[in-house]
Amino acid sequence: MTYDKDNIVFQPKPTIHNFRDITDMEIGRLIVLGYAGVKHNRSSWWCECECGTIKIIRGSHLVHQKIKSCGCLQQESGKNRTTHGESSSNHGGRTPECQAYYSIQQRCYNPRTDAYQYYGAKGIECHFESFEQFLNDIGRRPTPQHSVDRKNTRGHYEVGNVWWATRQEQARNKTNNHLITANGLTYCIAEWADVLGVDARLLALRSTRSQWCDDCTINIPVNGGRCSHISS
Repeated sequence: MTYDKDNIVFQPKPTIHNFRDITDMEIGRLIVLGYAGVKHNRSSWWCECECGTIKIIRGSHLVHQKIKSCGCLQQESGKNRTTHGESSSNHGGRTPECQAYYSIQQRCYNPRTDAYQYYGAKGIECHFESFEQFLNDIGRRPTPQHSVDRKNTRGHYEVGNVWWATRQEQARNKTNNHLITANGLTYCIAEWADVLGVDARLLALRSTRSQWCDDCTINIPVNGGRCSHISS
């Protein structure tokens, strides 16, 4: 149900210590105008959308960004899917590019998905205004082995910060990469494993758990001995 501004009646805010006042908060296209009281046993808020629509929306849906507009955003997204024709390929289902875009939306805004805890819950957002903008920025998927990755893993999904990457490239792009310098070269563990043709877990075990020095981690063959810099 929508309202005119003349119909708005703000309710007194609860005085309990853990009540969260989200007045003036901006969520997507919405701005929270004020407290609307308890509706269906849930705290609710008066919100105004960029399009001018005013609605009462449940507070938890706003805080967790499950709702980001009065409904106009979903309607526009539906039009985009119909226009670009990527939601149903000749073989049935979404194209890989459309599936990637849909997956980004889910991991950023759907708390019910497993990936949400690593993205949306940590403040990662999708700033692409449409699938067309996303596709124009990233292009078609080069191979089935590529998937969407962020260049700056602390940044959002936005123009200039997404690319198609292989699993190996994504592993090297993690913020918690451990770098090893040996023989005049500095690589992360995944890169050294590729160079040496060994299991990356072996190098990680040597370098992080066993505290081997970088030179021994890289230069001692598998089952070839112990780090010479660790006292026995």
